Amino acid sequence: MPAEELFYRNIIQKWLGEHFPSVVAVVAAAVLFALSHIPTYYNSNLILMISPFASNLIGGLVYGSIYARTRSVVPPILAHALYNAIGIGLAVI
Repeated sequence: MPAEELFYRNIIQKWLGEHFPSVVAVVAAAVLFALSHIPTYYNSNLILMISPFASNLIGGLVYGSIYARTRSVVPPILAHALYNAIGIGLAVI
């Protein structure tokens, strides 16, 4: 997850932000982030892929917005870690 945030926020989103408005950079990086997770939950039934894709897209938008506001990769890494920790915690319960 730190590597994901370093790649999607500190490389992709940063580069996009230098060439496009911040909103475009956040949305484009979030879409790429969500698309990169498709192999994790791929199913030939596309309906079953809507929820995990939407979850990853929303997460990417949140992490990207945090990065856009703070200009630091640390807060999105912490937000991503918290999201994953909650998911793992709920799965264990």
